[in-house]
Formats: sequence, C-alpha cells, structure tokens
Amino acid sequence: MMMIWGGSMAIFIAGLSSFIFRFKHVILMLLSLEMMMLGIFLGLVYILVGSSFEWLILMFIPMMICEGGLGLGLLVFMIRSFGSDYVNLSII
Repeated sequence: MMMIWGGSMAIFIAGLSSFIFRFKHVILMLLSLEMMMLGIFLGLVYILVGSSFEWLILMFIPMMICEGGLGLGLLVFMIRSFGSDYVNLSII
C-alpha cells in the first residue's frame, strides 16, 4: 500500500517540476496540471478507500474534468487570438 502512496507523490512531484520548468507553452502547462491532479487523485483514493468519505473521490473527478475543459478553452482562445500557445513573459 505504501507503493501506491509513494507513486502518487512521485507523479505529483514530477508534474510540479514539469510545470515549473516547462512554462513556455500553455499545452505543456495543462498537461503538467493534469499530471498533478492525477497524483492528488491517486493519493485521495489511497487515503479515503474504506472510510465514509468515498463520495469525495466522486466529487474530485468532475473538478478534474472542468479544469481540463477550461484549460482547453483558454488554449483555443489564445491560439485564435495570438496565433500560438507560446507564453511571452516579458514583464521586466
């Protein structure tokens, strides 16, 4: 059982590091966010199975789907408006 917990943490950390180091394209950021959500979901499954809070797992899945849909909508908007999904961070 600890392998499931360690695996979910490894997936989350891999997604977080990918999100931090690959912030040039929106599609890569969205994939990293989905990977982080998958790690959180696996951790929730490990923690909540067998308890009275199993409904929380079923509430987390639609939130993941809505996050993905909003991200794809933002991606389509950016491509139509700017021509690419490249993030220009020239703040300074």
